[in-house]
Amino acid sequence: MLPDFPAQRRALLRALQGIVQDGLAKAAVISSQPGLGVQHEGDRLRICHEDGSFDDPERESLAAPGHAWSGADEPITFSGLAASAAEVGASLGGQQERAMFQAVARATAAAGNVVDAHGACLTAALVLDGLESIELGFDDLGNPIWPSICVNPALADDVGAALRAIDDTPALSERFRAMIERKRSQWHAREADRRLVD
Repeated sequence: MLPDFPAQRRALLRALQGIVQDGLAKAAVISSQPGLGVQHEGDRLRICHEDGSFDDPERESLAAPGHAWSGADEPITFSGLAASAAEVGASLGGQQERAMFQAVARATAAAGNVVDAHGACLTAALVLDGLESIELGFDDLGNPIWPSICVNPALADDVGAALRAIDDTPALSERFRAMIERKRSQWHAREADRRLVD
């Protein structure tokens, strides 16, 4: 029987979990704090809508390649375990990121917030169409609270150019100003209709 070293085993497990977490964080660019967690039975992920209906989101199953050491040909080393853990973290992070983008795509399509350019180049008018499709909130001073917008890095320069064009083109600038005023009015109406819980 081999001796058991529980303190060393726990320290190794913590180190390997840290390496997997680092791999997840590097691979998943959407979430800055991706988590590893255990999901127990129950309906904690159930979404309740204003009309009383429920959605039970499907859980995504993620799997990562493992490495089994036979011990005969290849000695087990910490650097080997660390490399395997990093590979697992990167694989899980990439899968998590793809699953999140797919879930966001499904949700935006269901809400009607998708603006399709049908293969055309990104323009300022298209960016305004996209902004028109989302609901905005406003702070106490009446300034819009902008949502986070995630774009493909290849489109980042095009989005920047489109936003500058909105500022520089009087007609687009006026359309933007009118949209903000309309959304501010809609927000005031939503706030006035809210029912506070006793």
